[in-house]
Amino acid sequence: MLLYYIKKFKKIMLLSGVASLFTASASIALFHMIGESGHTGFQPLEMVVFGILVVFLLAASMATSYFLSQYSSGTVNSVRQSLIKRILRTDYGLLEKAGRARLYNVLTNDVNAISGALAEMPAFIYNSFLLIACFGYLFVLSELMFGILVVTALVSFLVTRVVMAKITRAANTMREHQDDVIEGYKGILDGAKQLTVNKVRREHFYEQRLQPVMSDLRVSEREYGFAWDINRNISQVLIFITLGTIVAVNQYLQSTELVMSYILIVTYISAPFGYVMNLWQNIARAKVSLQKIESLQLSAEQVEQSDKLEAKSFKEWDHITFKDVSFTYDSDGEEAAFSLPKLNLTLNKGEVLFITGGNGSGKSTFLHLLLGLYSPSNGFIKVDDFAVTESNLDDYRSKITMVLPDFYLYKELLDGDGHPVDLKKANMLLEQFQLSHKLSIDQTGFTATKFSQGQRKRLALISSILEDKDIYVLDEWAADQDPHFRAMFYKELLPRLKAQGKTVIAVTHDDKYFHLADRHIKFDQGNAKELLSDQAA
Repeated sequence: MLLYYIKKFKKIMLLSGVASLFTASASIALFHMIGESGHTGFQPLEMVVFGILVVFLLAASMATSYFLSQYSSGTVNSVRQSLIKRILRTDYGLLEKAGRARLYNVLTNDVNAISGALAEMPAFIYNSFLLIACFGYLFVLSELMFGILVVTALVSFLVTRVVMAKITRAANTMREHQDDVIEGYKGILDGAKQLTVNKVRREHFYEQRLQPVMSDLRVSEREYGFAWDINRNISQVLIFITLGTIVAVNQYLQSTELVMSYILIVTYISAPFGYVMNLWQNIARAKVSLQKIESLQLSAEQVEQSDKLEAKSFKEWDHITFKDVSFTYDSDGEEAAFSLPKLNLTLNKGEVLFITGGNGSGKSTFLHLLLGLYSPSNGFIKVDDFAVTESNLDDYRSKITMVLPDFYLYKELLDGDGHPVDLKKANMLLEQFQLSHKLSIDQTGFTATKFSQGQRKRLALISSILEDKDIYVLDEWAADQDPHFRAMFYKELLPRLKAQGKTVIAVTHDDKYFHLADRHIKFDQGNAKELLSDQAA
């Protein structure tokens, strides 16, 4: 992934590298002039050349900084957009398995770690060119001195490699603890009501859940930071050891100009050398972040070609068939996982179908399969004579709109083609659902969304109706409504949708309205059974 982004910004990095090369050349020329003229001083012509080189160095450095800023500003946004696209295209089952806490950590810490490392790459190139040029010049000045410098750099590399192994381990541990802490934050936000009311649970959650993981994170952060401090201190000490060795060797070489040049250049390159060494900190964190992202098995970024395959298959349809469809959840180490046995069921266009069943009966699993959120473990789903496959899954899903218990109420209102809705129709629905006194609808969508759960469900249903899809999947929509809107839902809304040729699959337990359905399917321990009118009552 890092190589992908490096290639993506290769032009900017190439320009940055060229500018760095000129900067390094100017720096070496200045070093040479200072070393050669340290005792005698500059002649008039040399003063002019020195001034020109200084101006050129300043201009080249500013140009390099410009390219670096251009690269850095685009990298973070590009990485974030790429990752979000991958998440949006990833199978829902994988996202569900990953969990919101891990995904949130990926979108915050991991994106910043990767983009931070990428943003530093041009600066890495700049400092690397500078180091190479300076080391080359030092070799030309004295092979003996250069050999001493190489030995010192080799020792530094070997020591740093050992420390880097510790840093990588600390980075992995710290990343795991970050997931645990964010999961704890999720508990605070999602369970705010319970924690506010229940003092005992609030204290227990803090002391037994949050404090331990925060303590673990603190320890791992300390170990990670300490390892980097050791690495930085060793690098600084090695610089002084190198300078001291150069002075000691001068007793045998008896060349003040040579020693002066070496001390000047070594002192100068200590900053870029330290920068290159410290960049490994960002690279180590980015490597851990990349491993975390890849472990989620997110969809590849380029998946544009298959979206339109077989799209024409579902433009007109009469029925959806579940043929020997079964699904088994990943047990994740548990003794037994829930499974949906062979399901054979046909949904006809234009009918109202009620789904009932107790908790754990298989209703939700069936809905997830119907919505294309889960893929059957065995069997297949067909629309008329065409099987639903990965290549036409988006087109199949485009026929469906839904309101589930864990829905997110989007402010924006779109029709089935993704265009802004008819405001007249939208406001008419707002009036019918008796919400026009609470809010309005404009070009941006709902002007407000923070209401009671029942009111938010009404807004979500308005949004679904405006999408004007073929199939409506409504899971316990009436459960949070008062008797008036509950009756309106069953006696007015469902017949109206049916009259428009819509198919409605509604999960419900309102047995007084069961007779209004065309069909009634009851789930029990994963098995589906169609009930007759007298059985449903």
